[in-house]
Amino acid sequence: MKKFLVLLLVLAALAPAFADDAKVLPKGVLRLTFVFASNSFDQSYDPDGEAQNSDYGKVTALALGTALEYGVTDQIAAAVQWTPAYVISSSFENDPVPTSDANANGLADLFIGAKVQVIGANGFIPNEMIRLAFAAGALVPLDNPDWPGEVAKALSAEDYKASSPSNQAMGLGFRAYFDWVLSKMFYLNLYNQSIFYLPVTKSQFNPFDTTEHEYKYGYKLTFETEPHFDYSFSDKVSLSAGVPVTFTMTPEVVVDGTGNGKPTHILTVSPSASVFVMAFIPFELKAGYTLPLLGKNADAASTLVFQLKTFLKF
Repeated sequence: MKKFLVLLLVLAALAPAFADDAKVLPKGVLRLTFVFASNSFDQSYDPDGEAQNSDYGKVTALALGTALEYGVTDQIAAAVQWTPAYVISSSFENDPVPTSDANANGLADLFIGAKVQVIGANGFIPNEMIRLAFAAGALVPLDNPDWPGEVAKALSAEDYKASSPSNQAMGLGFRAYFDWVLSKMFYLNLYNQSIFYLPVTKSQFNPFDTTEHEYKYGYKLTFETEPHFDYSFSDKVSLSAGVPVTFTMTPEVVVDGTGNGKPTHILTVSPSASVFVMAFIPFELKAGYTLPLLGKNADAASTLVFQLKTFLKF
């Protein structure tokens, strides 16, 4: 019965990385991004960092995402990113309730923010070899599950929702981007994202307790480095490739003043490649794959991501 009490599905791995470099869209350029992501795992890292078989067997999830970004000036871009926007399908090989099918479908958090290039070719401080940008924004939770209702479905042998793509907590975030441009074909990117969650009062999927409690998720810190390669076949077609290495960490979750004693971290590598085509409507196609390298109290999830970006000039 312990499986009912905690159901961890790290859907954060489904969230594709958007514009982790220090570039900013030119003034009047609109970029619309569509994303498909497939995530799966059958192992989780324990408190000692050892990979163990998941209590839930193989867990899979499919998600769609989108983003709308606009160059307000040559130094400032505004963005609305929904990544993933919606988990459309998910499954657990070993369902917590054997007579029902569990899922983790639903709406993910919406990011609203702005990015400013301080140093760069078009930055406030012109420089051809260094790009430095900062962004600030908010994570708005959209998913609001009826957990007592989902518990009732599970106990009635109906399909039910056991986890959410969102922790239902409002987040305030800050991002920092740094590019060291070594040549026209190569640059090294450093990236940080810091999210601080506000306390939230809610219930969880738990047949033994459907009452509301105060949850404090604290923060979520992401650090990333990426060697990035660009090559132009012509003035209309170019190829890009990168290998981001990402470290993400969170503190223990505090419920009604008591910590769960499970801080998390995970290190991943995500090779990707993309092609940009200067057509009537310029577009970019990108494919990437994320692999876990090590972690603690985290799911060893692998993620396949496809992106389509289109560009319009106003």
